[in-house]
Amino acid sequence: DGIMASDDYVLLDGVENDTDEDELLMSTMRHRKSNFFRKSHRFLTKKEKAKLSKMESLDFQVIDNVLLRSYTTSVKWRERLWKSLGKWLIAFLIGVIMGLIVYCVKMSVENLTEIKFEVLNHFVKSGQTFSVFFLYLAINLGLALLGCLIVFAAGPVTSSSGIPEVKGYLNGVRVLRAFNARTLIGKITSLILAFSSNLALGPEGPMFHIGSMVGAALSQAKSKTIGFNLKSFWRYQNDRDKRDFISCGAAAGIAAAFGAPIGGVLFAMEEGSSFWSKQLSWRTFFSCMVSTFTANLFLQGFQLQIRDYGVLTFGLAQQSLYTYTELLPFVVMGVVGGLIGALFSHFNTKLNLWRSQYFVDKRKWLRLAEIAIIVVITTVISFGIPFLLPCRSEDDIMTRPSTCDIEDVAGVERFYCPEGYYNDMASLMFTSPDKALRLLYSRNKNVFSWVSLLLFGSIYLFLLTITSGVYIASGTFVPFMLVGASFGRLCGSILERYFSDTIDNSIYALIGSAAMMAGSLRLTISLVVILVELTEGTQYLLPIILAVMVGKWTADLFNDSVYEHLMEVKHIPFLNDKPSSKLTALSVKQRMARDIVTLPEIVQVREVIRVLQENNHNGFPAIKTVTLSNPSTPNIPSSGCSRKTTTTASRPSRQSPSPTPPPRTSLHPGLFPPRSTRTQRKEPVPTRKQTITTTHATR
Repeated sequence: DGIMASDDYVLLDGVENDTDEDELLMSTMRHRKSNFFRKSHRFLTKKEKAKLSKMESLDFQVIDNVLLRSYTTSVKWRERLWKSLGKWLIAFLIGVIMGLIVYCVKMSVENLTEIKFEVLNHFVKSGQTFSVFFLYLAINLGLALLGCLIVFAAGPVTSSSGIPEVKGYLNGVRVLRAFNARTLIGKITSLILAFSSNLALGPEGPMFHIGSMVGAALSQAKSKTIGFNLKSFWRYQNDRDKRDFISCGAAAGIAAAFGAPIGGVLFAMEEGSSFWSKQLSWRTFFSCMVSTFTANLFLQGFQLQIRDYGVLTFGLAQQSLYTYTELLPFVVMGVVGGLIGALFSHFNTKLNLWRSQYFVDKRKWLRLAEIAIIVVITTVISFGIPFLLPCRSEDDIMTRPSTCDIEDVAGVERFYCPEGYYNDMASLMFTSPDKALRLLYSRNKNVFSWVSLLLFGSIYLFLLTITSGVYIASGTFVPFMLVGASFGRLCGSILERYFSDTIDNSIYALIGSAAMMAGSLRLTISLVVILVELTEGTQYLLPIILAVMVGKWTADLFNDSVYEHLMEVKHIPFLNDKPSSKLTALSVKQRMARDIVTLPEIVQVREVIRVLQENNHNGFPAIKTVTLSNPSTPNIPSSGCSRKTTTTASRPSRQSPSPTPPPRTSLHPGLFPPRSTRTQRKEPVPTRKQTITTTHATR
């Protein structure tokens, strides 16, 4: 009753009862079950198959037809110039708006976090413990639950990072309510509240989705939510142009969030878009440049000297380098990061799959209860664990040259320690993720103990696993950077203790973050460029590339990236570049459904309306049958409006009886499920003359 989920969402139902084919199919399925190192294989239920069948494809291909040719020849060069200039203007507006959104998000999070910890530190200095804990818990609960309520009002697409939805749309699948105005407002508001609630999440994934929504809104200039439609933008109101501007907006969101314009372009190219062109590269880079400049301009208060200053920008001292003997530890860190990333993808996918099955058609209070439980766990751990570790003297810290060129370098937290002492665990957990990340990248020595780094990395990895995928806007970049930086700094501290005093722990923290993100997110080029742009130097390029490649290779041995797993959990069809090796051994008829709804080339309107009302999909092959008296097969060109053309020729034998028509098959398995109750039309029996059937897949 189920369908096996493969790398290409192939549906293995409807195989003919042929002995050889059955054996081949069963051997393939046995291979998939025995191949533990690929993604978790399971069978899709009938409900999941029904959800997949409701997905519709987008019209990315330009369909050639007579009207299009007539319009193309009638368009003057001035109109073409204005259309091209309009695309550049839209790209510019996307960059400006995304820069402003990043500025608003960062300032809102900083203000909320600053107010929260100022109030808490006031009670901490007075020596109160239980009052601080319950106040801390109440603030975190209020922010997180309010962010969840906003998701309820805006829609389920507002939750999580939104990268699977954007990736599915850019691959050619229409995702409902993924780019409307309500989702945009809800995503921004929920992100601000969630990122301020001390949960193990980050802002970068929602920024990718927010940028795509801004690109879709500006290019289409219409909204069903607010009832707005600017008809002068009709030239861009098509799926192809909308796809390109969504890519521009998504890249601009990442660029402004990290202060990395080149990294934003590469992230959209590597992780998001399935269709790319040279013109799109230039416009996307232009949007990323404008968004980064706008965010920096507003964040630095319109100063004359502009520095790289995104949401997460930090800097390492350029005079600190590494030796070639340290490349071996970097490789080991890449392997460890790949293993941890693969484990995270496995357990987080299982947890999100359970959420999708258990919370479906349930009351909303269960979603609120889940977030409340996670907030309680996070608050208890972040407030209680620092009491288990002793205080450390500030005099033991060996200060090195300034870590960052930015003035607001994060400091240690005193917590409940006496004057002149600090709590290294509280400096990581009882603070904002931004400050904790800056402190982990600090070049100062003896800041953390080995126990604190190991305990923080393990606990934060656990919190990230249970938090990622909850019903609130959230990302995973910052948490993975924190986990990787803690493990990397631990590795550097051990090597510094037993091998060489010249080892810089901050470099190992950076390499650990790169290995952890490569193992979980499976990014390569874009990740390397983002980290290099963040560190404001290229001297760390070789170790970062080495750790990223080794981490990705190690994790790919076990499963796919967390984004692809989430696409499967959310029932978003995704077609990979190439199938697996075993899928190529199976024939086409083992994949196709047995019936298909067709239309003749000349059809009445009532027939088209009937077909549209009786079917959920909107793609129907147009069949044209030509009877020829000449037995030679001519080359019949396909008429316009065709995307795929299939021509079959048959010549029945004189001695054999008239053949029966072949079974009707579906061009899109999974999208067009078989319908056994549909009335089959009687096909005409072919004559002795040659019959040529030409199929045009049209909309």
